[in-house]
Amino acid sequence: MAISLPFPLPAWRPAWLLNLRAALPGAAPDDRTRLQPPRMRLAAALSLSLLLAVLTVLLTALFCLGALRTDLAQRLATNDAIMLRLAQEIQDDLVRLDQGLHERDCDLASRESLTLQAFTSTLVREFMYRGRGQDRLCSSFGLSQPEWMAALAPAQGLQILATQSLTASIIVAMPSSVGEHVAVIPPRQMLDRLPDSPGSHTLRLMTTDGRVLASIGQGAGAEGGLMPDVALRRPIEGWPLQLEMSFGQSALVEAVRAQWLLMVLIWSLGSVLLVGLFNQYWRRQSSRALRLQHALRKRRFAPVMQPIVDARSGACIGVEVLMRWKHPQRGLIAPAEFIGYAERSGLIVPMSDLLMRQACHQAAEIALAHPHLYFSFNVTPGQLLSPGFADSLLQIFDGDPIGPSRVLLELTERDLVDEQIRAELTRLRSKGFRIAIDDFGTGHSSLALLQDLSLDRLKIDRAFVNTISADAAAQPVLDAIIALSHRLGLIMIAEGIETQQQADYLRARGVQTFQGYLFARPLTPPDLSAWLQAADGGRANAVAPDFPQASWNVESLMQALEQARPRLERSRWHRLRHYRDCMLGNELVGWIARHYGCSREQALRMGQRLVSRGLLEHVLEEHDLEDAPYFYRLIPLASVAEALRSTMLDWGRLKQWSAWLQGPLGARPGVRCKGLLRHEEVLSGRELVEALGRAAGMTREAALDAGVQMMRAGLISHVFDDRGFSDHPGQFYLVSFGR
Repeated sequence: MAISLPFPLPAWRPAWLLNLRAALPGAAPDDRTRLQPPRMRLAAALSLSLLLAVLTVLLTALFCLGALRTDLAQRLATNDAIMLRLAQEIQDDLVRLDQGLHERDCDLASRESLTLQAFTSTLVREFMYRGRGQDRLCSSFGLSQPEWMAALAPAQGLQILATQSLTASIIVAMPSSVGEHVAVIPPRQMLDRLPDSPGSHTLRLMTTDGRVLASIGQGAGAEGGLMPDVALRRPIEGWPLQLEMSFGQSALVEAVRAQWLLMVLIWSLGSVLLVGLFNQYWRRQSSRALRLQHALRKRRFAPVMQPIVDARSGACIGVEVLMRWKHPQRGLIAPAEFIGYAERSGLIVPMSDLLMRQACHQAAEIALAHPHLYFSFNVTPGQLLSPGFADSLLQIFDGDPIGPSRVLLELTERDLVDEQIRAELTRLRSKGFRIAIDDFGTGHSSLALLQDLSLDRLKIDRAFVNTISADAAAQPVLDAIIALSHRLGLIMIAEGIETQQQADYLRARGVQTFQGYLFARPLTPPDLSAWLQAADGGRANAVAPDFPQASWNVESLMQALEQARPRLERSRWHRLRHYRDCMLGNELVGWIARHYGCSREQALRMGQRLVSRGLLEHVLEEHDLEDAPYFYRLIPLASVAEALRSTMLDWGRLKQWSAWLQGPLGARPGVRCKGLLRHEEVLSGRELVEALGRAAGMTREAALDAGVQMMRAGLISHVFDDRGFSDHPGQFYLVSFGR
């Protein structure tokens, strides 16, 4: 049974319907697929700018933090070297203490010597000594026994202690000729000898167990700031002490404040760049380039075929293969919306290659049942100039069942000017392909080229056919083209024939073949097969193929696969993603080859035929069947038929819904905002549903169904296109009622 699909409106549609489609977005022939790209809202731009300001300050703070740590490490290394020199200076003072001291008596002379030595030292606060076998120390004030004295072992080499009894002190003891010399040093005295200790830093002299003996400067901890101190420590070699330097919040704030000019520059440039990138991203999301690239990756370009009939007998002798975009929400979209941009962007080359492969597979049964038919394809200069184009065509049309002799390649006369293209056409013709000039009379080729090139067909442009009217007895330009074709011996194809008067005029002047809505509109392969059977009275002139019957009998192959499905399907994993009930491409090809006793190459083409019919699909819809470990799923025939039936449209109801939406109870497009974006001239899905409910008394379910059908007809489209219709208030749709 033939299944109807939505197609671009032909010229014989009622005038109101043509006006309706011209007034609504998504179907107008002026390539208007977007009213306005979305723009960022002012509040969103300010928010991004504020966020960037915070990030700029944080990054500057991190940079300054690293710089301060580096500076701190350098300062600490310098101070550590000074501390080592001071320690050596103390030891030298102890060595010089022997003069004037007596071994056993702490007499006046000894005390005076100790006082004089302490007076001349810049570091030592008090010198003492202990004679051999004595348990008390002699100082400037006489004999004493400090509490830390018990920690000094008699004459055991250099000893260093840190005490915090009353005041913090560093005790240094060293064996001497009289017994043991002792020096008492204030820790602060040592820190004061260190140079350049800014107030924003803190310098501490500490014991190895972390007790602070002395400190200078101010730390963040003392300020009560939010940021803890950043500290670096370094032990003093040979001493039970360590030196610590730290800085806190105030130092970091000062460092960041010093970089204000750099921060303002980074923030200004970054704000402009960030807002621009966001705008560019959202514009690209709604652009035709991204949509076409996505559709090409998902293999969503399909063939439709318009019959070419003999002018005398009316029998179909060939078909022209045309491209349609299988939109997931809108059904089949006519090329008027996308073909111009595809040519300008260069995407037309892979799109055309995909179309030829799809047509070769989907028209297999038609080609076998009607061996007299030829198949006409439009080719572009980009295809003709691409390396290996002829070899690619031979690989596609290898006689299974369409061979090169049944392929007519159409190109415009403007393309014949390029010498390289003419050379490629000569090569293609030598391989068996036939060549036709499309839209003749609208270009600027030389007539000498027509005489030099070996051509098979000449297509008369519809612009000349449309000039035929009842009040004009002759059309000089059209008649001249026809006469020239007769002189050159070219078979003519008049395209765009819509009235019987046009057909009679052309037939009377010897035009051999016709194409146009008067005979048939573009049809899907199943519809074309039904149309041909009706035209032939149910008779099909099938020929026995030289390859496995299943390669063209899809139903037979599907039945065999359904039986083998349990052995081929199982759940699989790839890159941590789980795919249920999948077949591997190489296993499927091997099974077909074994089941039908054919080569793997023939089995691969048989499987690709299933993919072209939508009966087998890649899990991501991005690959044809390949003899490789890709994942594929089998689609039942009933599901495919149901999906095709769901695309049927009722244009009468579409007219009524459009009138309701434009009426006084309808909806009016305007500015709508969501998140960062601001959309102009749009309606939300909820507004559309509510408008249909008010104007027509529809239930929510009926209004949702109406929105789905209007989207498939191209009367409304989502701002990001590849999304279905819903009544969510945050989903926006492009409309242009009343324009």
